[in-house]
Amino acid sequence: MPVKFTLRVAPGVDPDEPFVYNTELAVKIFQCLNTSCSTVSLKQTSYYGMSARDYRIDNAAEMYITNFKTASKPAKYKVEIWRATQNFVIGSFYFETVK
Repeated sequence: MPVKFTLRVAPGVDPDEPFVYNTELAVKIFQCLNTSCSTVSLKQTSYYGMSARDYRIDNAAEMYITNFKTASKPAKYKVEIWRATQNFVIGSFYFETVK
């Protein structure tokens, strides 16, 4: 399934919230092993590129996109966006599958 997200500058910094274009990120997808997602298992790390597991940037839609093969049973996942060269987390979000 495609995992899509956008990165924008905080409104307090720039009220127009321009899209952040960055090819030096790492997108890490973890499967949550409990309901609070305090325990996770790394399933995939995507870097900018052209392979199926890499992320790409859709400039027109202002979205980052990576493909991810979910588990066959419903699960909750945590996505972390890392600034790989500086080794810190920019942000994170969760999603759940139902089938």
